[in-house]
Parts: sequence; C-alpha cells; structure tokens
Amino acid sequence: MNLNIAIIGTPSFAGEFGKKGTESDMTLYNYRNGDDTLTFLHPTRYPERLSSLLFILDQCDLAIIEISEINSTLGEVIVSLDAAGISRGYIYLRNYLQQDQITPLITGMSMETFVFTETLPMELKEEIIRSEPPPPSDGPTIVPIDHHFNVKGIGPVILGIVREGTVLRHQKLILHPTGKTITVRSIQTHDKDVNEAGIGERVGLALKGIETDDIDRGMVLADTASPLTFSETLILSLRPNRFWKTPIVDEMVLHVTTLMQMRPGRISNVTNGSISENQQTTMTITFDKPITYQPDTPVFVSYLEGGSLRVIGRALIRT
Repeated sequence: MNLNIAIIGTPSFAGEFGKKGTESDMTLYNYRNGDDTLTFLHPTRYPERLSSLLFILDQCDLAIIEISEINSTLGEVIVSLDAAGISRGYIYLRNYLQQDQITPLITGMSMETFVFTETLPMELKEEIIRSEPPPPSDGPTIVPIDHHFNVKGIGPVILGIVREGTVLRHQKLILHPTGKTITVRSIQTHDKDVNEAGIGERVGLALKGIETDDIDRGMVLADTASPLTFSETLILSLRPNRFWKTPIVDEMVLHVTTLMQMRPGRISNVTNGSISENQQTTMTITFDKPITYQPDTPVFVSYLEGGSLRVIGRALIRT
C-alpha cells in the first residue's frame, strides 16, 4: 500500500513522521514498513505561498494537522481541506488548546470527522497502515511532475507521485500539454530501481526522447488512454465556501490549481457572482497559456488578493 498524507504544522513536527526526502516549497518525509509506504507532504512555504498548501492537498486523501494557535491561517487551512474534500485525518493540539475550542470551528466542515489524538508518530503510522484502505490501482497512467533535473550519463529525470494507474519501465507516455511522446528509461522508488510503480508511489523517472530544458513543473505524463486534455479557456461551475464574502465579477484575476499547476486567469461571463450561501457561480476563465486538466475532477479556485482567506472553493469544469 502507498499512501500520501498532508502534514500541516511545524517542520519539526513533520520531521517526526519519516526520513526527509525532496525539499523545496513542499518537503517530503518518507516511511516504509515492508511493502507499505507512507509519504508525508509538508507545505514548507505556506502560508506565504498558497500554492505550497494546495499542491499538497490536491495529491492527498488523508491529513494530519498540528494546531498551536487559533488564527486566520488555521481558518484558511480548514477551508482548504474542506474544498479538497479531505475528511480523514488526525488533529494534534499544542499550547494547552482544548478540543472544545476547535470543535466549533470545524463543525460542518470536512475536518469535523478528524480524530483528535495524542498518539506518538510511530504508533500513528502503524495505525494508518492498519486502518486505511489501499487506493484503487486501475485507470490510465497519470504522473504530474513536481521536480525535474538532469543526471550526468542518464539525462532528464522527473519526480512525481503516480496519480492514477501504473507506470512501467520502457512505457511510452505523452507529456502534456506539449503532446510530445517520451519513453520511461528507468524507474526509482525510495532509492531502489524497479520495473513498475503503482498509484500513490513517489517515483523518479529517467526519460528518453526529451531534454531537461523542455520540462517544467506542472507538466503531466500520461498514457494515450488518459482523459487528460488542455485548454487556454475553461468554463467553471463554482460553489464558494460559506465564509467567502467578496463578490465575483468580470475582469477579476483568479487562480486555478490542479495537477501541480497554479495558473492565473481573467474571468468573464460571470453569472450569480454576488455571494450568498450555497449559491453556484459560473464563469469563463482565460489563461495566458494552456492548463492541463482531467475532466470531471474538481479544481481549486483562489483569489490571491482575498486577504486572510484566499481560497474561494473548488469548481467543476463544464465541457
């Protein structure tokens, strides 16, 4: 089983859960027990960079939250987890905070079903392995790229988490949105060479048929059976979170986040943009360059000028 877990709190807290791996705007901590692996993703640059948090939540189905203070950042985390639909997780309280101080804040949100715990990290990891169901392994191969570099004598290498399906050594994949066909030269997981890697696994893929300079974060590797597509214009159907108060109007610049991309776009053709609870808003959003997306999969929508609450909600793409 391979699980990816968002871990939101101090770096020292995150470091208790595994061996530090890739470190950038998000830091990964890895834990292996036999055939089971857990990857803990920590948003290193959050709250300064909202993308640091949303990139992680877009890849995880489970979260562990350390709460040391009740402030606007905690509020944005609660709203972001709700937008991501993450309802499985654990809460650690610090600085003498009590459960009855937090419960009113998460009532009616996805965090309402999180478990308050004082379990030691090692014991919690074993509990997660015992209790969490493995993710489904079927579906076409999809690997969003979060890091890339050149290795002398090998060539371009990308890092990413297998979002769907299985990636195979010598498999031919399409690099979206370029449309270029590449070949997987070799695969590594947890510093070991393997012939294949399944859903949820953190992989390093050596590629053939492309140069490092032609790769960027947010590009996506997928097989030809994948429904992935890309466009410079999307029609979004958005239901803002219940705390959002700013009217959504034509010419606003909003950001769409999906598959390791956070892309600004200008909106137009807004309907129902004056905010009221549970009201659905539709709009057209136009980007400067194509964004890759998976039909029928929600995307985050945010307004970076929104002050202490930047996440509006998650939207469906209308085709």
